[in-house]
Amino acid sequence: MTTARTRTTAGRGALRRVWLPAALYGALPWLYAGLGAGALASALFLPEPAWRAPYLLLLAVGCLHVGIAVAALRRRHRLRHLRAQRAARPPELSSVRP
Repeated sequence: MTTARTRTTAGRGALRRVWLPAALYGALPWLYAGLGAGALASALFLPEPAWRAPYLLLLAVGCLHVGIAVAALRRRHRLRHLRAQRAARPPELSSVRP
């Protein structure tokens, strides 16, 4: 009799898929970019930012990078999906000349 190896359930919480509502999923890159812009503005304009500025700048750069990266990945995926749909579509009869 053989037994199958099973994964422990302790590490499964971090790899679990999270399903978001469509409105929140669509706004996620903009939320990241807004958080980054807010962190950048607060690092520049808060009074006495000597100890907070490096942390806020790091947060700003990270959030802006993630927001732009997520938006670019989604755009690239949509374009790739659209090109695949166009390639799979049969040619139209009006474009074929006798």
